[in-house]
Amino acid sequence: MPFTFLKEIFRDYKVGAVTKSSSFVVKKVLSEIGPSDKLIVEYGPGDGVVIKPLLKILSKDAKIVGIEPNQNFFQKLKKIGDKRFEAINGYAGKTENKIHRADIVISSIPFTLMSKKEREEIIKFTHQALRPGGKFIVYQYSTLVLSILKKYFKTVDVSLEPRNLPPYFFMVCRK
Repeated sequence: MPFTFLKEIFRDYKVGAVTKSSSFVVKKVLSEIGPSDKLIVEYGPGDGVVIKPLLKILSKDAKIVGIEPNQNFFQKLKKIGDKRFEAINGYAGKTENKIHRADIVISSIPFTLMSKKEREEIIKFTHQALRPGGKFIVYQYSTLVLSILKKYFKTVDVSLEPRNLPPYFFMVCRK
């Protein structure tokens, strides 16, 4: 359904996207993931627009954990039906036992709708949960979190993906 995200944004103010991510954004995320990446976590996967193509390219021994606070999106994620994927109805930064030493964490959660303290807690938690050399891939409508990302991560590469509505800032952080 094309208006799923728009409907959810009116029901749940913490849904930060007005549309699902474009295929260009999905390809950009997938380009950051390699064959040796075995534990991938996504904060706020929505209906699985990144997870579904990710499952097609990951090895059989890889695992993806999707942490989704919105109940309607969580129900859609549970229907994905791949043993490598686990959907959790919860919040980023509140699932310590699920993402210890992750290779990749992907996030499109709306940091702009959070307090500075919440943003800092999630980014600090993510840094601690990543293995050395792991990546935190963040795509947002703004660079509001850039200074916090630079505080915790060794390198942060920023680019713009204009082929999304609205365009996304794409930040790849390396531990």
